[in-house]
Amino acid sequence: MATINDVCREAGVSKATVSRVVNGTGQVRESTRLKVQRAMDVLNYRPSLVAQALALQSTNSIGVMISDFNSRYLGSFLKQASISTKALGKNLIIADGHNCPEEELAAIRSLIEKKCD
Repeated sequence: MATINDVCREAGVSKATVSRVVNGTGQVRESTRLKVQRAMDVLNYRPSLVAQALALQSTNSIGVMISDFNSRYLGSFLKQASISTKALGKNLIIADGHNCPEEELAAIRSLIEKKCD
């Protein structure tokens, strides 16, 4: 599996430049951006989601805490939540509070620790 360093060597650019292209941040000349993207394609490079989350301070995820999974409307709610998060290009993370205030708080803390948006 190719690393960011492999892409740097292939494209002849710095790690910071590859990072800016991958994350869509900062300014990069169009010719350089294309060179980096070509190198990523040639090497079949896939960025590390963990590294991106650290760099961007976001996991690109939306968290939902469900208190009680026995609700009648829950299926349609989760279906719409899934459709909506996908449309935003985000992931949906669901936490279960087991209908208990202490466990609900723990579930919310877990979503916060996972850096949900």
